[in-house]
Amino acid sequence: MNSPLDFFQETGEIKIEVPALSRPKDEDLRKMYPYMRRHVRDTSPEIPLILTLGTVLRPGEKGINGAEYESRLQPISNILLGHQHWIWINENRNRIPKLVVLIY
Repeated sequence: MNSPLDFFQETGEIKIEVPALSRPKDEDLRKMYPYMRRHVRDTSPEIPLILTLGTVLRPGEKGINGAEYESRLQPISNILLGHQHWIWINENRNRIPKLVVLIY
């Protein structure tokens, strides 16, 4: 039987050091996104980390449905990046050329 973590495979395309970043508060997110009604969840790390790209698709899979995607992400939900990481990536995209891949 496969471990749930077997679904997550690093692609090896990118590795970037990201500093420790605090999660934004709900009220700050609502200021940035007035249409946002509620913040569902955020288990993103607040420690320094190495950003890598990965996939939950098995070799040969072209795609999966939303329920299967969520199921495969669940075991790694505590290492998925949050909004604070997106802000950092966007602010540093010109300083770290590899970040352009994530934005465009």
